[in-house]
Amino acid sequence: GQVLCDTTGTLTVLDWDDAARGPAIVDVANFAAHLRLEGLRCLARRNEWTVAEREFTEAYFFTRGLEPWTTLESFAAGTLLRLAALAVERRADHGEALLLLERAGTVVAAGRT
Repeated sequence: GQVLCDTTGTLTVLDWDDAARGPAIVDVANFAAHLRLEGLRCLARRNEWTVAEREFTEAYFFTRGLEPWTTLESFAAGTLLRLAALAVERRADHGEALLLLERAGTVVAAGRT
């Protein structure tokens, strides 16, 4: 994952696995999708991961004086699809892949793209 959480609840962000230059929306959506992944992996703490995602995106736009991107959900859904493929390829975790596919499908079906 891209987030480490110690026993005190302190979060540390790691994002070096696919380091590259590109549009900021790709990084923001990628991080948001990884927070959603953590919420799917730990349903008991899903709300905490949802809050973390909301606070991250709100802080990102606020500190940069930007309006939220209307296409952010499309990019996040694309990342969820990539994560589903990785779940199968790297860990043969078809259950997690299915959850990620469903979550991406929900975004597309809701027209939040």
